[in-house]
Amino acid sequence: MAKSKAKKWRDHDVRNNKRDATRSRGTVQGFSTHVRQGKTKQDILHRMDKKHKKKPDHQPRHVDDRDFYFCMVMTLIAKSQAVIDNR
Repeated sequence: MAKSKAKKWRDHDVRNNKRDATRSRGTVQGFSTHVRQGKTKQDILHRMDKKHKKKPDHQPRHVDDRDFYFCMVMTLIAKSQAVIDNR
């Protein structure tokens, strides 16, 4: 595998008795870049539920059927009134 330009410069500095940049890199306990994971879908949805507690419309599957049933009831009442009036 090819060396990066930065690594070539670091190797060159070490060969010419300059300081080794890799020795000045510190190690932090409990921090590793290859262990971290992104949020799962369930974590994201849970966060959205907590963030938008009072707004149920953030979910696309949320349907409010009250208007539909109200229209159905009003239509049935109107039809029954029409039937009664025609008698």
